[in-house]
Amino acid sequence: MAMTLHFGVVAQNQLSKIAALWPKILPILRQASPSQGSEIANIFHEWVHPNHPGSGTPPEYEQESRGYARQMMVDLLRAYAGKWTFHHRLHNYAEKLGLLDKVEIDPIAAVLYPPRDFDDWENEETRRAAAADELASQLKDRDPASVALILTPIEEQARAAGISWPSWGRRVCWRIAEAADNPAVWIKALRETGAPAHLLEPFFEKAATKQPSEADIGMLLASEKRDSQALAIGLVLKYGTPGSSIWRQASPLFKNYTEWINGCVLRKEIKSENLKALLNHEEPDVRGMVDGVTVNAGDSLNGADAVAFAEHGNHLRFRLGF
Repeated sequence: MAMTLHFGVVAQNQLSKIAALWPKILPILRQASPSQGSEIANIFHEWVHPNHPGSGTPPEYEQESRGYARQMMVDLLRAYAGKWTFHHRLHNYAEKLGLLDKVEIDPIAAVLYPPRDFDDWENEETRRAAAADELASQLKDRDPASVALILTPIEEQARAAGISWPSWGRRVCWRIAEAADNPAVWIKALRETGAPAHLLEPFFEKAATKQPSEADIGMLLASEKRDSQALAIGLVLKYGTPGSSIWRQASPLFKNYTEWINGCVLRKEIKSENLKALLNHEEPDVRGMVDGVTVNAGDSLNGADAVAFAEHGNHLRFRLGF
């Protein structure tokens, strides 16, 4: 038996034959899991852009191809009614097909995870920030438990669908935390719903300006979620004290988060006594993590600290402000 393989654009007289298979495909796609949303959206690329990456097909080819794509998109958006993550994935192709009025994304989800606007990216950040601030102003005076029950499920749905960027939930919570008189209440409400660390962080930071709760930080350290552990380690390094009970609980985990710690060091978020403790840590990876980090002695250290750090010259290089 001979098999002939053809590469290139499908002949126009074959488009209708391929599109005729759609009624058999649609029931299968209805059963897709949220994590498959990106692959389903990618189905439309060749239908919407038959000339990609070059050119060569006549206008009537593109018109026919997009006509089939339009009907398929209408069917899928209807099949995924009430499932905002699928509509989020299909948004950009639906826009190109003139079907944005058929896209239905939960309004709060649209603020936390807005579809990307590739045509107006310069103004996109400003619009998104304004929408996040407006949402925060609407939520900040509500019962924290009710807000947690709104935000956390959306975060879980986004995670299940592999949607992680752009994420504006952290900004929303920062704005709420700025106005919160009792961040501990918000921490409790969010933790009880299993909220991700980026929603918790603003309230922990607000609480830390007064007195960090070792009990709450300890629960983050004991969590099986890496983002929760990373948040706890950052709080310990920024606000904890070497030798304290919470430091001893966090210390064995430092080796698993050296990149996270390195980021804190580079941003100069770790106070000098804690940085010195890292330089004397029992784990070589933790000690070596600060190797090569440049510290401006004039900006970051007083004279006594500079002398102490100079004793660890093999770990830390100085850029002296001469």
